[in-house]
Amino acid sequence: MIESKNFKLLVILATFLLPSIFFLIGPAFPGHDSYFYYYYVCDEKQEHNVINDPIQGIQQQLFNALPCNEFELKILIILLYGISLFFLWGIGEYYSKNHGYLTMLFAVNNPILFGFVFKLENDIFALPLVYAGLYFFLRFREEKRTFLLLISLLFLGGATFVWGGAIYYLMAFSLLELLLIPISLFLLFNYYDTIINSLIPNQLVKENSIFLGLTYLFFYAPFIYLSKNISFPHQKLFFILVLLGVLNAKFFVLALPLLALSLVKVFKEKDEQLNFVMVSMALIVCVVFSISFLPIDSIKYAPKFYEHQAVKDLVFYSNLNNKETVNDWEFGHMVWFYGGKTKHHSGFNNSFEIEKQTNAIVLTRHEMSCPAIKQYENNLLGYNLTLYDCL
Repeated sequence: MIESKNFKLLVILATFLLPSIFFLIGPAFPGHDSYFYYYYVCDEKQEHNVINDPIQGIQQQLFNALPCNEFELKILIILLYGISLFFLWGIGEYYSKNHGYLTMLFAVNNPILFGFVFKLENDIFALPLVYAGLYFFLRFREEKRTFLLLISLLFLGGATFVWGGAIYYLMAFSLLELLLIPISLFLLFNYYDTIINSLIPNQLVKENSIFLGLTYLFFYAPFIYLSKNISFPHQKLFFILVLLGVLNAKFFVLALPLLALSLVKVFKEKDEQLNFVMVSMALIVCVVFSISFLPIDSIKYAPKFYEHQAVKDLVFYSNLNNKETVNDWEFGHMVWFYGGKTKHHSGFNNSFEIEKQTNAIVLTRHEMSCPAIKQYENNLLGYNLTLYDCL
């Protein structure tokens, strides 16, 4: 039953059509940063007077060419997601004939993928290229045909112009292929600070925290426990990429294809009961993740409704009182979307201490001694989002 054509069609529906439809009918875009990029795309004069503008070079040309239309942008994002799934299918199909659909399913069984591919950011344009690069590199490892390696490098080279995270595939590949060591040395020599600093966990930036990376890994713990004798295809590369994803949660998306392959390997052992349990679990998780695109505030991907209101209030009170706009890092891009200006919207300044701000309207989850204007949530663990008027 699990390997029937009807079941394969069900997996395709669950991994591609279901999340795409819910994303299409859901409100706007997931993720706080999407709102900066939407603002950027819809800036008719394309002046982009943004402090520390994160969009430069090819990225700038790319976003300037995008339509200022939410529906069209969502269709584009869905198309890019479909291409990424196609290469995930290809990786699985090459490894195990007729099991490519399972690679798609097991890769989607992690919140990092939906949280990555459905945002309006530069990263989404790189992921299809990154997975294509991995596909051809794995084929090169098996077939030893140089042109496959060249195709892989072509895809990854293009991806690096859009998203810096693609560099880590090149670095990881060079540890397995001596031919690529000169490329890694060149990258280290020219981008040493960026490459090393991006691997240092930053607990102040959620998407770069080691805790979140471990959480992503935990999603595969039940499958690993059930399979007992699990082994990992392309073992060295697998552990390198998982380590990268744990150190910096955003890079966990690089490890998903090989994590999915390890579960496909378990599936091939023909334990029908185990296979049924694993696939059922993965389908349920996929459906739950898809539902989170709907406008149900308690479960949907960030930003929440109250966070939208909080940022609107931050911009309003900053303008009303003619004070500096200060915010937690995650809200910076949204401030620009709602017409405000803030220095705290991309990258991160470790010397910045939000508790010491003066003459500013501050939106933060840190507890401050300034008078509170409004509180937006009642979190049982504390860390309530609050708007302050600091004198």
